[in-house]
Amino acid sequence: MQIFSDDPAAEHVTKAGECYEAGDVDGCDAAYGRAVRAAERAGLREELQEDHLSVLMKLRKRELALRRCEEYLGEHPPGPTGLRVLHAEILTSLGDHGRADAEALAVSQHEGELDAEEVARLHRVRGLALANDGSSEAAMRHLSAAKERFGDLGTSDLLLQMSEEIEVLLKREGHMAATIGGVPETVPDHLLRAEELRHQARYEEAFWTLVRALRLPDLEPALYWPVMREMTTLAWALRLPGLVERLGPFLWEAAGLAPEPQAAQAEAVSLRRPGAPKTGPVSRRFDAGVAHVRRLLDDARQADAEESLKELRDRAASPRDLALWHLAAAEAELIRSRHVRGDAAPSRECAGHAALSATYAWTDSLLEVRIAALRILGHALAGMGLPDSDDRAVDCWGQAHRLEEEIAIRQPGDPIRIHMLRAMPDEHDERVRSALERTQRLETPTAAGIAVALEAARGALILPRILPGGPRARDLPRPSDWAGARDWVGRMAAALPRDQAVWLIHATPDRVHHVVICRELLHHTYVQSSRQELYQAIGSLARCWESPVTLEASAASGEFARRLKGIALRLGVGAVTGRLPAQVRRLAVVAGNELSDVPLAALPLPDSEPLGLRYALSDLPCLSALAPLRERSDTRRGDDALLVRPDDDGLAPSRARVLDTLPGAAATPDGLREGLAARRHQIVRIDGHGVYGHDDARFSVIKLWPPGMPGHLRAEDLEGMDLHGCGTLVLGACESGMAQRLGRDERRGFVRAAFNAGAASVVAARWIAPDLPAAELLDRFQGHLRRLPRDLALRAAMRDVHAGDVAVPFPRDPSRWACWSLYGDSGLQTKAGPLRRWMRRWIVQKGH
Repeated sequence: MQIFSDDPAAEHVTKAGECYEAGDVDGCDAAYGRAVRAAERAGLREELQEDHLSVLMKLRKRELALRRCEEYLGEHPPGPTGLRVLHAEILTSLGDHGRADAEALAVSQHEGELDAEEVARLHRVRGLALANDGSSEAAMRHLSAAKERFGDLGTSDLLLQMSEEIEVLLKREGHMAATIGGVPETVPDHLLRAEELRHQARYEEAFWTLVRALRLPDLEPALYWPVMREMTTLAWALRLPGLVERLGPFLWEAAGLAPEPQAAQAEAVSLRRPGAPKTGPVSRRFDAGVAHVRRLLDDARQADAEESLKELRDRAASPRDLALWHLAAAEAELIRSRHVRGDAAPSRECAGHAALSATYAWTDSLLEVRIAALRILGHALAGMGLPDSDDRAVDCWGQAHRLEEEIAIRQPGDPIRIHMLRAMPDEHDERVRSALERTQRLETPTAAGIAVALEAARGALILPRILPGGPRARDLPRPSDWAGARDWVGRMAAALPRDQAVWLIHATPDRVHHVVICRELLHHTYVQSSRQELYQAIGSLARCWESPVTLEASAASGEFARRLKGIALRLGVGAVTGRLPAQVRRLAVVAGNELSDVPLAALPLPDSEPLGLRYALSDLPCLSALAPLRERSDTRRGDDALLVRPDDDGLAPSRARVLDTLPGAAATPDGLREGLAARRHQIVRIDGHGVYGHDDARFSVIKLWPPGMPGHLRAEDLEGMDLHGCGTLVLGACESGMAQRLGRDERRGFVRAAFNAGAASVVAARWIAPDLPAAELLDRFQGHLRRLPRDLALRAAMRDVHAGDVAVPFPRDPSRWACWSLYGDSGLQTKAGPLRRWMRRWIVQKGH
């Protein structure tokens, strides 16, 4: 722009420049306004108006620039073409792509009045608008045309901008990997950075990028909507529906400030709640159309979904579009397959679409699509019933879960990572879901398939160490082998005593499944329960026993009991016990992951009686371990006991009957090793203080003699000893039953070490056991072992302590007695026959 010093507008332009350099927006705006009014030549006035708007854009006052632009255009509508090009660009910067595209189209009709740069700028506006609508091919044509023209003009800054915008589109469509560079400064910069982070599945970082954008001075009302829309999308990606709810009011507020409030509000409703609006998708974007199809499927509007899919098919052009379309088509076919019997065609169609979707979704930006496609492919294969389809289905589910684990790992915060992993179904969760769906479609439903699926979900690395005859794999029927599943469950039930049932428990992301197996009953039930919230409740309970101080405080306040009640409700314990036959009084529990940390004995039943006082409980690593542990136990019967007890004034003395004792200075790790090697004792009890290594179970110890490191018994030390003569190992030490999880469902600690060393059963403490109740309970347990099976003996000991008057505060609180658990075989320890056991009971009752 050329302006002479004697021009009436000159001093105002100078003042505007000074205000611009000082960052004085109001002063700059006012000075330019005076300059425009003072300009005498029409050409100069238009140049000043354009300069005014450009400077406001540089000052990041986009809405003020829009307001001034529309004032200028309103003076002589439709206004000069240069101002109209600027108008379209300002609308684009505010995210109002619909109006921007309409303006660009209208101005393009007067191409003869446009210079080369203005034509290039209009191509850019049109390209960005089409990209926003999901028309990627048309968008690329316009953006490439704009880039070519800017290149011809030699405008390097605009050429660089075009390259970046084309790169963003290519990343969005999956044609190239997302890369992060530069430091975002403006709100649009932060939106772009958040999108690139989302394409890399770095959702948490993307979310906090937008949180920072909310604090920027250039966050104008029109930009509030795209920020809140992206934050809500990221909250769903983080598997945080609670966060979506908290963002809801802000999302709605932002929608009201959007350039098109009604459309934004419709999209806000769609983002917050599942369900498809009857009016169709809220956006013209291709992915919005696919999302609408999936909501129709969720609403059981199959016909509407299929009609929408047909309309979308011709619009699918890029790999991203094709991946999304085939995914929706696979979902539609999967639902169809569940409503037909004896026809594998829908399953085959589903598998074909899912495989194509996974193939097209090969880039990081489509990782979530690939995961969903692999999950659906697994369910389609499971429904085919082919010889290898079960294995292929589990493989697909495993691949999907590993990809989800990869996404979780990309989040920097531990709480987010842990939450996401809990919210993601693994291959075992999917197998349970598939078994349940197929069971519900059977003419005569049976829980056998679900029982096999729950058993498959339990870790079985312990089996090679306890199975006779050397290592061999667990032999489970295939998921689709219903006859094999019934036979397998039948064999397990036949091996149980009439008064015992097996209780399998498994938590999926939104349900807790229970299967009860006994001679007279095979029953499956589930309760709706968030795994994340359940695990949080279990963690909250565990914090009660972190130290003696917290344990005493939680018992005194009743917090321990309240948290137990909350877990019992989330597990639905009453729904299980209410179905048990009257003769069942013993429960062998198979529970994995965090569920294995639940002190089931302490959980209150609906009538408030603790579960462990009504039923005798035992813990199994998996159901397949029941028979080999029983075989091991049958060879280690007897009443001869070894007590290992270092000198410690802090421990209450034991009054239990024992054959031999390793007291005081003899109670060394080497002394224990020698005593076990003799295989003279079927019962081994180790009393001593225990310390659990919370960060690493390898640092957990039971303190023997001498004090300090030489007297510390670690789990790996115990595993190296000979427990092949031991039927029952009693670890009379605090926290001796605590373990560290390895991988998905294997655990490292003293209990696992004892099984690996040859023991048939182990009694250990889940938390810090108060000394007096512990000594009383373990003494009574040993006494009851002379006449009762192990689980009934432990229940009897718990009842004795609960009913007694141990000299501690709150003696009947579950925190005093429910920490003790029986792991492994629950059968008889004694060799005594029925008559001798009856006489021992009679003697006890008479008080002799």
